[in-house]
Formats: sequence, structure tokens, C-alpha cells
Amino acid sequence: MNKESEIRVLVIEDEAGVRMGISAYLDDQGFTVLEAENGEIGLEEFHNNDPDVLLVDLWMPKMDGFEVLAEVQKKSPETPVIVVSGAGVIEEAIKAIHLGAWDFIAKPIQDMSIIEHAIQKAWERVVLSRENQRYRENLENEVRKRTFELQKAHSELELRVVERTKQLEEQALELVEAKEAAEAANRTKSAFLANMSHELRTPMNAILGFAELMGRDKSLNTTQQEYLGIIIRSGTHLLDLINDVLDMSKIEAGQVTLNVESFDLHQALLNIEKMVRLRAENKNLCFTLNYDSDLPRYVRTDENKLRQILLNLLGNAIKFTEEGCISLRVESRKLPMLNEENDIPGLFFEVEDTGAGIAPDEIGVLFDPFTQTKSGQNVQEGTGLGLSISREFVWLMAGNIAVESPPLRSTIHDGHTKGGPGSLFKFYIRVESAGAQEIQIKERGQRVIGLEPGQEAFRILVVEDKIENRLFLKKLLQLVGFEVQEASNGKEGVEKYKKWNPHLILMDVRMPVMDGYDATRQIRKHELEAQIDQSRQIPIIALTASVFERDKSSVLLAGATDFMRKPFHESELFEAMGKYLKIRYLYSDLEDQGEGFIPNIQTSIFSKNPSNDALLAEALTGLPEWLLSHLRQATLELDVEKMLDHIAQVRKHDHVLAESLENLAKNFQYEKLLSFFEQ
Repeated sequence: MNKESEIRVLVIEDEAGVRMGISAYLDDQGFTVLEAENGEIGLEEFHNNDPDVLLVDLWMPKMDGFEVLAEVQKKSPETPVIVVSGAGVIEEAIKAIHLGAWDFIAKPIQDMSIIEHAIQKAWERVVLSRENQRYRENLENEVRKRTFELQKAHSELELRVVERTKQLEEQALELVEAKEAAEAANRTKSAFLANMSHELRTPMNAILGFAELMGRDKSLNTTQQEYLGIIIRSGTHLLDLINDVLDMSKIEAGQVTLNVESFDLHQALLNIEKMVRLRAENKNLCFTLNYDSDLPRYVRTDENKLRQILLNLLGNAIKFTEEGCISLRVESRKLPMLNEENDIPGLFFEVEDTGAGIAPDEIGVLFDPFTQTKSGQNVQEGTGLGLSISREFVWLMAGNIAVESPPLRSTIHDGHTKGGPGSLFKFYIRVESAGAQEIQIKERGQRVIGLEPGQEAFRILVVEDKIENRLFLKKLLQLVGFEVQEASNGKEGVEKYKKWNPHLILMDVRMPVMDGYDATRQIRKHELEAQIDQSRQIPIIALTASVFERDKSSVLLAGATDFMRKPFHESELFEAMGKYLKIRYLYSDLEDQGEGFIPNIQTSIFSKNPSNDALLAEALTGLPEWLLSHLRQATLELDVEKMLDHIAQVRKHDHVLAESLENLAKNFQYEKLLSFFEQ
């Protein structure tokens, strides 16, 4: 039999009607079908006939599908086993997958083509695996053959070099030079992925940094402010795309790790709701968040990766839904784990929409990198990496993700399920319980405009080889009131450290002459020789464009105090410096800044009369159209930082109006703000 054109399928199913229905359909589609009414007979058929693919029911008399699956794995783990069961519970699918099942199909099967598609996909994997094996064997033979030929040619060349004239020696020299050039090209190619992060993110640090620095200049006219806003938005968008590609590169290189921390799950969900609800309502879509009353409040896992997964799924749901609702449902259940006495806690998430849905033939490739559905291609947004990254993050958190399109919903009349419209993404992750005392409260810093009087003159040494980044840091720090000296490489940085005795060093990691690792080690060695107590060592904040966790570990092991990735926001830098030097800053914000803050005495009729919407709306009419447009866009994106930056521009036109807008923004009155901007 030609297995490339004819596939033999063994159907093990105790229900005769279901078994005969599946067999009849597969027979019509050109498959060779074998049948077995229980697990024992199925194993005999498997041993005697060596089928290509098995369809196995889970619950059968005498021997269930789990036992069959385990036996098949012992004899022939490369044989695809597709579980077809009426269990319909994700835990059963998990157990089957752990035992080696290739796929899981729930009964009742409304569309038999699903089985055909699963068999074809499984067989394609088998064929591809065999072709890869043949390819590897052929490649090894070819390599051995080529190696022998090269060795032979090399020997002949040596004889000819010895025997021939100077002309042949010159030709041999040219060959050596060509070989060195080829090896240099290969080294460059090998270093490309390692350098990609640095080469892409380093200039972005300068672009976004100088854009923020220019935003402090009150002399900019409206056109320049508009151009500056375009630079920042475009740069941020480009950085997001770069991060997607780098995330995928890290995943493929096996460099993604979990940053586990304790956090308030309820608050995290509410924050996501605030970010998503306005986007949904702007498209006239309803949004609901539902979670169980017993959902744990404090958990331990990677909060950032969980947020990225949810925002990606919810963003896609809004993007591909034109009418109806988006819903996020969360519940806590125990995850049954094999070979463990106690089950572990897990979080189960469902993101459902009423959009166009996903074609059946696209579901199989939905999570492939750089792949978009037809709907996604029509929208022409994104990189096609979001779902791939989300799946990898879910797997990293010991979970799994699946999609139904259309989702099965219970009907009111008979309690049965029916399809669509829309899509339903379901995933679960493993978590650990945490206590309230473990939660660190994170506060968003305000814009620093100076140093509070009465402090010593802080000396900051900037060690950075890129002149544009060095200039940005120098200008920013001097603008606030720091004394700054700079060095273009690690060796120069060590020398200036010894002569100038700075309070803090900002140390780039990758530099010529001497990199940041060696420079940091030399500074720590000097402190050790000078018997400087560890508590009095100079803080060194390492700056790097790398996105790999291993680089963070390396630089901290070299002696750095802290670690920041480029590009970073100026508030992050000032917060880190303040942490180690106990600096008291002056801020541009009028809210509680504590001792040393110089208040503005000007008052606001809007703040005194917060209900007077007519006055506020009238005042907005005096603003430039471009500024109103930027305020509206920042509000739609729920980007408080952008909103405050644009409100700072409003302050140049109307200080009283700016105070009122700032008060609304900081109290999350986004709907009210949006209503004013759209009038």
C-alpha cells in the first residue's frame, strides 16, 4: 500500500452508531478504515495491522481510551492518536495530551470534516517527520562526501602550491583571503541576532529620549509640538513592533523566562477593564468582566505576561467585532496533575466576542508566527505575532490555550448547545497563592523639573559610547540640576570615577575599548582595595538595549546595583536615581508632592465648580484643533502619560482649563473627557 496516498485509520469506539458513522464518512473520503468496539480489540487490531492513525474514545468498557493511549505510546509513540470523546471537559483533554494524544475532538461531532482535517494534519506531521529524517540522512551523506572532496582538493592544492611558481602561490593567497572573508561574513551573520536588540533599541532610546526632552521646551510653536507628538507616537509604535519581533526571537531562542511576583489579581483585572471598556464603547460594543466570588485576590505568577496575553486577546476581539459584546470571564479551579498527590491551583480565562469568527481551515494555523486570518489581512494591522507570543507565554506559565469559532452556547429552550457567532478563546495558567503583605504598591511618578533646594550638588557620571545617547542623558540631567561628566567608554569611565568621585554612575553595557562589565568590575575592585564598606559603594545603574534576562543576570553579577533597558522613560531613570541617592525632587504636577514643592497660587473656576460642564466645553473651543485631536486620541488609548503631556500644552493657552482637564484625567473620568473632545 502507498502510504503517501492512502491512510489507514483505526476507529476504537464502543458506541456502534458513532463508530459506524465515523467509519462511513472516512470511507467515503478515501481512507482505509479499521474498526474496534472496545480498547482490548482495538489494541489487537493495532498490533496486527499497524494503522497509520488511531481515533480513540475515552470512556469504554473493559479498557478505556487512556489505557489504549498509554499502550500505543509504549510500542509506537510516533503513531498519531486523536482522542474523540463526549467528555467535553478541558481536564480530560489535558490528561490525554499528557499521555501523548495528538489532538482532542469533543462529541457530539456536528461536522465530520473536523475529524478528516485532524487526521490529515496528523498524517502531514508524520510524513513531514519522515521526510525530515530522510533529508537529514541525505544531508549527512552529502556532508561526508563534500568533506572528503574538500580534503582531497586541499591535499591537491598543497602539492600544486609546492610544485608551482610564484603565480600559483599568489593565487593560493587569494584563496586564503577569500576564505577569511567568507568566515568573517559567517561571524557577522551569527552575531546578527545577538546584536539586533542593541542595534534597534539603542537609537530608539535617543529618538524617544530627545523627544521627551524637547517636550520640556515651552518655546515650541504649535506646529513643532504637533510634529513632536508624531515622532513620539510613531517611535512608540515602532518600539512595540520591535518588541513583538524580539519577543518571538527570544521565544525561538529559548530565552524567555518567567518573572514571578505577587500581585493583586482583582486590581489587575479592573485595570484591564478600564483600558478595554472605552475602546469597546467607542465602537458601540458592550464589555463585561465576570469573575467568581471565590477568585483569589493575591496570586504569584508573571503579571506582565498575563496582562499582555489578555490585552492581546481582548484587543483582537474588539478589532474584529462590529456589533454585539466582548466578555472576559475568569474563574479559579484546581488543575489535575499526573503523579502528584495534590492538585494545584489554576486560573481559567475566557475571552468571547460576537465578531465575524474564524474559518475552520484557519484555526489550525491561527497560532503560527507571522500568520494572519483573512479578517486580519483585511484589517491590515499588526505583525501576526500576537497570538503566537500569547500561546508561548501561556505554555511558559504551565497552561494551554484553545479557540472555538463559533463558540458553543446553551439555548434557552432545550439546554442544548449551538454555534456562534463570534469566537471564544480559552486558556488556563498555573498560579501560586500569595498574601496581602507580599504586594508591593507601585506608584506612577510625576514629571521631575528640578531638585529641591538645600541638598548637596549630586555628581553623575554618564558612561556611554553613543554620542546621541550620551548627549540626551547629559542634557536631561543638567536640566534638572545635576552636575554631569561623561565618558565614551569603560576605560575612560573608570579613570573619571577615580578622579571625580561621582555620587552615581550610569553605565552602558556594550562599549568599545572596555565594556560596561569590565568597567563595573574594576570599580568594585578599586572599592574593595580601598576597604570601602559595601553600604557605601557607589551605585552603578547599568543601561542596555538587550531584552534577554541572561544579560541582566550577567551585569548584576559583575557588580551593578541596578539594571535598566533602553529605551526607558525619564521618570524610570529619576525614580531609580532617587532610590539610591535619596534625592528630593520638584515636580510639575500640582498634586501632593510633599515638602519642598513650590505651589502655583492660581485657582480654577472649574475645580471650584466641577459640575459646570458648559464652562469647560466653552473653554475647549479656544484650543487648536490639532491639540484637541491629540487629547482625544490619548483618551481613547487610555494613555494617561500622553494625556498629561498634551494637557501640559493646554497650560500654555489656558492654565485654569489645564488644571480642570488634569483633575478629570487623574480621576479616570475618561468618558467625560471624551464627550468634551468630541463636541
